[in-house]
Amino acid sequence: MRSYQKMGINIGCFGWGIIIFVVLLAIVYWQITIPLAIVGSICWYFYEKSPKTQEKKKKRAAAKQIAEEKRQEQIKVWENEDLSQYATKLTEIKLKKTEYAIYTSGTPITWSESRTRTKRINYGGLTSNVHIMKGLNYRTGSIRTLSQKEEYMQNVLTGALALTNRRIIIINGDKAKSYPFTRLLRIKPYRDGTELISDSGKKVILSGFKDATRFNIYLDRLASE
Repeated sequence: MRSYQKMGINIGCFGWGIIIFVVLLAIVYWQITIPLAIVGSICWYFYEKSPKTQEKKKKRAAAKQIAEEKRQEQIKVWENEDLSQYATKLTEIKLKKTEYAIYTSGTPITWSESRTRTKRINYGGLTSNVHIMKGLNYRTGSIRTLSQKEEYMQNVLTGALALTNRRIIIINGDKAKSYPFTRLLRIKPYRDGTELISDSGKKVILSGFKDATRFNIYLDRLASE
C-alpha cells in the first residue's frame, strides 16, 4: 500500500533562500554559468553513452529482473502452500478452540478506522439592512446553519498483528482490536498495507508493513474459505 498520505518535500525557508540565491547568482553571472552548463551537459552526455556506464546499467537491469522473478516465484508459493503448517496458538491472547494463528507481523502495525464528523457552516445568503429608527437596524436574510459531513481516518491502535483462520487481531499490552472475516466484504491490498471494507461500508486500514504481499495473500485465502 502506498502511503495514504505521501510526505511532501518541505525544504523550509532556508532551503528556498538558498535556491533563490543560486538562481540570482546564475542570472548575474550568466556569462560564466551558461558555458559551464553547456560543458557539463556535454560531459554528462558522453558519460551516459560510455561503454562502462552502459555495462553498469545492463547489470542493474539484470539484477532487478532476477529479483522480480524470485519475488514472483515466492508469490506463487504463498498462493499455493498449505497454510495449516503455520497454525499455532498465541500466548498473548486466548483464541477460540478451533482458531489458530497463521501469520504474525515482524513490525508494529497501525489500525485506523474511518470516522465521520459534522462540520457546521454558517450561511446568511443575500442580506440587507433596513433602517427602522436611530440606533436600530433590521437585517434581512437567513441565519440558518448548514452542516456538512466529512470522512477521515483515525489511528486507533498500533501493535503486533496476528492473522488467524477466523480474524485479524492487533495486540498492544492489554489493548486489542479484532476484525472477524464475517464482517469483511472487500479487501484492497497494497504493497505496504491493507484496506478492509465491511458490509456496512466502514473502512479499516492496516499500515506499517515493510511488505504486505504475503499478509494480503494469506488474508485473501483465509477469508475465502
